[in-house]
Amino acid sequence: MNNKVRLENKDLYIKQYISPREENYYLITKNETKSIQFNKLINDIFLMFFSMLFGTFITISLTILCYPDMIPEIKQILVVCKWISLGFSVLFIILSIIYFFITGSIIKGITSKQVSFNSEDDSEYIQPLRDLE
Repeated sequence: MNNKVRLENKDLYIKQYISPREENYYLITKNETKSIQFNKLINDIFLMFFSMLFGTFITISLTILCYPDMIPEIKQILVVCKWISLGFSVLFIILSIIYFFITGSIIKGITSKQVSFNSEDDSEYIQPLRDLE
């Protein structure tokens, strides 16, 4: 019994060209890294406050709707708290959007810097930096 496979027509083979992968490296300073980290942290804090205050607004609104025969003094206090929480939640989402765009502009500034490296010899390569200090 012959277990060998024999292909007569070589045009049926799949032909594939693998192109080299292009990699981009960006050189950044320690200040840029710290600035991005700080802005993302502030953005997360603003989003957390927005979430809590908007949740408070929804909770107070539902409380007012569920108890229509509430004592008027308590209802007045809840209405004031509802609008204060809505106002501060809008403030925190605006601040979060501002910091989002600030971080994006820092990253855009980093990626707009172009450093080119052309090598004729394949034995030359850029070694990654271990320490930026």
